[in-house]
Amino acid sequence: MTLNRKGVLPIALLALAGTAAAAAAATEPEVTDAGRQLSTDLISRSVGGGLPNGPSTKPVISGDRRYARLIAFESTATNLVRGDTNGQKDIFVVPRSGSINNQGTPWRGSDAVLVSRPRGGGVANGASGSAAVSGDFRHAGRCIAFISRASNLVPGDTNGRADAFMVSAPGRAVQRVSPGGGSQLNADVNRVTVSGDCSRVSFTAAGRLYTKVGGRAARRVSTRGSASEPSYAQGNSDALVYVARATPTTPL
Repeated sequence: MTLNRKGVLPIALLALAGTAAAAAAATEPEVTDAGRQLSTDLISRSVGGGLPNGPSTKPVISGDRRYARLIAFESTATNLVRGDTNGQKDIFVVPRSGSINNQGTPWRGSDAVLVSRPRGGGVANGASGSAAVSGDFRHAGRCIAFISRASNLVPGDTNGRADAFMVSAPGRAVQRVSPGGGSQLNADVNRVTVSGDCSRVSFTAAGRLYTKVGGRAARRVSTRGSASEPSYAQGNSDALVYVARATPTTPL
């Protein structure tokens, strides 16, 4: 990962490498137009510190200014943590380690943590992806939300659909965000997002928008048209934005 002197975190320079060539490139310094030297670090490291044995994609960084305490991503690699034997795409998070401040100091990661892990231990029996992380100008990044087809992450998941899940911090037990019990969804969740302070999680399924607040069950949010692409604002706002696709009777 690269940080410049102003603390910018360019996703394009994240080294989520799956090949030796990519890893070699990650060790070479880069120079900006201003002549300042930058560096790139490999985030998806294996347990032994080397390359992952599968692709790692779709990284997301917590929005807590230049503290950037968490990086989450999805990967089919089986050597990022010990005991990953399911052969499925999983969600991992790498917490920031060492001295952390808001001055743009070099980013260093600790060991990867498997997020999409069943409460009772073991490995997920389905693929997980589309991670989202909390964090804003007022709150540290700590929660990771994601979508999974696994049915063994929490008890009672019997709808056979992709559901939304969340952990309140790396290493914590998985919680199901989308409705459970007798009100389980009959459609796949296709997008999930979490507010900066981790108090709200929103997701979409079959064009419907749902929001879970605190410990309460998720409830449908009324929208004008089919809803998609929900996202919480960062900075000093917790506003929820989404796309609403109406069906007009005349061309717009």
